Amino acid sequence: MKHEVACVKASDNIEETLWKAIDLMGGFKPTEGSNIVIKPNLCASHKGLGVTTDLEVIKALVRYIRGIVKNCEITIVEGDSDSSATVAFQKLGYTKWAKNEGVKLQNISEDRVVKLVLPHGKRLRTLMVPETLLFMDYFISVACLKRHAAERLTGLWKNQYGCIPEKNARLDLHPFMSEVLFDLNSVYRADLSIIDARFGLEGSGPVEGTPKPVGLLICSKNPLSADVFAFGLVEGKANRVPSIRYALKHGHSDASMIEVVGDAGNRAVSLRYISSFQYLLYRLGMWARRAGLYFVNIGTLFGIVAYALRVQNFGDLAGGKLLPTAFWPKLAWHMITKFEASERHN
Repeated sequence: MKHEVACVKASDNIEETLWKAIDLMGGFKPTEGSNIVIKPNLCASHKGLGVTTDLEVIKALVRYIRGIVKNCEITIVEGDSDSSATVAFQKLGYTKWAKNEGVKLQNISEDRVVKLVLPHGKRLRTLMVPETLLFMDYFISVACLKRHAAERLTGLWKNQYGCIPEKNARLDLHPFMSEVLFDLNSVYRADLSIIDARFGLEGSGPVEGTPKPVGLLICSKNPLSADVFAFGLVEGKANRVPSIRYALKHGHSDASMIEVVGDAGNRAVSLRYISSFQYLLYRLGMWARRAGLYFVNIGTLFGIVAYALRVQNFGDLAGGKLLPTAFWPKLAWHMITKFEASERHN
């Protein structure tokens, strides 16, 4: 089964462009009385073309939704990044607009959370889920098309990284970006995904760079398919982006089966990037940080074993009286290689 990806040429009328793109890929039809959450990319509190999600896109999206359902609750969410998400909402114009439109804004870094255990997580053993995301009926992801120093490109798949409420946890987990994004997108499955590619961000990204006119707007019900298409326009092959390559290899290969609809077609997009040597240094840096975090977990494991030997006879532990002997290596491996998506307290 092919995933439809709509790619249309952006006009001066963003509402007309966005509505056309959504309708082309099959539309978005939430039910009456539903709770709809929109996750833009507000990774910086300063406004910049191609850096943060343009409020005009969100306005057009909200008008589209309210044209379909009159009775629904719409919440726009973001977590703290370079500053408080609350400050970002204010500086980027969201606060004043939302108050007038009856749209709720939620800084999920200040939201109540529930700890979710991920028994089959690729890298996360637990995830703190904000209450707003726990009780939503529909999830919409709205991203920009940007360069990223360590990932080459960032779009919808990585937009869900902001759903981790703790900023410090996000910083710690950067070396495991591919696996963490896989886990996050398994929990937060977008019902509608939009890439505002009217401008792309050149340079190192994702908050520093030069905006370049691209003139496209991309929509899909599958965020990975939208990224595969968009990144393919820029890189030739989307799997040059590590997190996309990982997702396609570990169970989402069907996302590359795409049917493109719209008037923009498959045209190459040029977005200047850092040198290959600089990119290599970023990747080596991430590899070194991965190794360091493994050693942190090994140190924690040694401490737990030492404590267990204080309170329990070694023969009971090794002999399988408390837990089956075959279980101990699996438990140790799990403790070393998995991480908590919560703030690390030193």
